[in-house]
Amino acid sequence: MSERPVWAVAVALFAAAGIALGVVAVASAHARLKESSPATGEGVAASPAQVSITYTQEIQKINGTYSIIVRDEGGADVTAAPAVVNEADRANVTVALRPSLPSGRYVVHYTNVSDADADPFEGAFAFYVGREPTAEELAEDAALPGNEEETPAATASPAATRTVAPASSRTAAPPGGTDGDDGGGVAVGVIVAAAVAVGVAGGGAYYMLRRGRS
Repeated sequence: MSERPVWAVAVALFAAAGIALGVVAVASAHARLKESSPATGEGVAASPAQVSITYTQEIQKINGTYSIIVRDEGGADVTAAPAVVNEADRANVTVALRPSLPSGRYVVHYTNVSDADADPFEGAFAFYVGREPTAEELAEDAALPGNEEETPAATASPAATRTVAPASSRTAAPPGGTDGDDGGGVAVGVIVAAAVAVGVAGGGAYYMLRRGRS
């Protein structure tokens, strides 16, 4: 076999392995906070009617796997209804708030489970009604959970990626109660397929290179 076909096959095999690893990397990320309304650290003039959160991934819509709870400075829950997942975009979740919230700092606590790989995630951020935050409050906001850097997927334990964190009892049940997405099974299948692709690519490239030199 000529040198050029051997290297062409090797390059194609390693490219396939790279794509497979890329799929695993995407499937192993958490559904982190992408944006919200009110925004993180935002001071709003009037009491908002709701809090809207958009995550970096779609989340599972299974009762008990997602929640949004908003607490005032005294720790009281000021949500008016359970959290609702957007049917058209499951990366978006909203929760209604009680009317006429007084001025102050409000902390939004959220939980979810990624639809891509069943990774649970939770975090928090604050917004302010009727005033702007102080420098000290902004420092407290930065220390809230969920604001740390994403941990590389390779360091996550298999048990952690399949654990579903229990959410608040205020979490809404999905309409009809039939949503039973098995994100964990999909994730395991993707990872196994990727591992097989990498093994085949490596073995194939080694064989072709050895054969080309003989």
